[in-house]
Amino acid sequence: MKIYSKDGWLDIPKIAAIGKANDINFYILIGSRQIGKTFGVCKYCIDTGEPFIYLRRTLSELEFVASDPEENPFSKIAATTGSSLYKLALDRGSKYSFDINRPIVENDVETVENVGFSTALTVVAKIRGFNGSRYRRICYDEFVPERHVARINNEFAALANMYETVNSNRELEGQPAVELWMLANANNLESPIIDGFGLTSKIEQMQQRGQEFAMLPDRGIMIVLAMDSPISQRKRKTALYKALPDSDFTQMALENKFSYNDFSNIQSFDLREFTPKCSIGDYTVMIHKNGDRCYIINKALPAPAAFPDSDIGWTQFRLFFPAMYFYYLDGDLFFQNYSVKNKFLTTLKY
Repeated sequence: MKIYSKDGWLDIPKIAAIGKANDINFYILIGSRQIGKTFGVCKYCIDTGEPFIYLRRTLSELEFVASDPEENPFSKIAATTGSSLYKLALDRGSKYSFDINRPIVENDVETVENVGFSTALTVVAKIRGFNGSRYRRICYDEFVPERHVARINNEFAALANMYETVNSNRELEGQPAVELWMLANANNLESPIIDGFGLTSKIEQMQQRGQEFAMLPDRGIMIVLAMDSPISQRKRKTALYKALPDSDFTQMALENKFSYNDFSNIQSFDLREFTPKCSIGDYTVMIHKNGDRCYIINKALPAPAAFPDSDIGWTQFRLFFPAMYFYYLDGDLFFQNYSVKNKFLTTLKY
């Protein structure tokens, strides 16, 4: 599918129309920098004329955006279109939230029209008496942080709980579900949100195939992985990218590659050459028949020992197979895909 407008930007209205026709409620847009993700989705939210939520990961991020008109995501839309419809302010509503207001002047009297609400994922649980029934869409901007940014405990659960709060029982009452738009640069494939939706392997596969668009209609999910943006191609000629032609930063910013992630030792092997050593949850650890390498797959196979995917299970696994650490040190530990690698290395803290 063609996902770019004639001017080279992400075609958000087209993406939204296709999503609506296929009962899509969850949109994951991962793209190069400054190709119209935030601009397009925020403009789309305003154009629908329905109240929406603008969400950031942390309150400090949101406060920075709200404190500077240049960082306000709506300022650029207003400046580009020249329309006061998009001239929205983030006005402090409470300690943990901001109101999205449109200034109105009538007969020299200044008032505001509220068009939305803005908060941060880290503080949603602290907002008492929050009623999300009036909101039709959530725009979660920069849901994949840069690698140096601190993680949020139980981040996916926090997002799922927020969505449940906003969506409530509207579907049971015959109303459409809330749309959740999640926007990010290709900073890091180790995202609790991506992993929570079970999409790490899918997105890794899309990147390997050069696939920019995918729909999972049975799950109501759309994935846009913008890797060939005409805007990014033009940006190659700008000062920064001429100075850094082959850097990891360039691959992330222009080519939408998860260049900061380590994809080494991810390989596909003939399983007939391996013997299961043990399973842990939905994974199987296997040893080559020559004993010279260890291979982990995301499928539970019959094995001499089986452990649950829990804190106790991982402790039992460490005691049962301490030699895996030495396979890792020697570079002889291999993984079926990045999702498996991230699971094991993160959990075992290798």
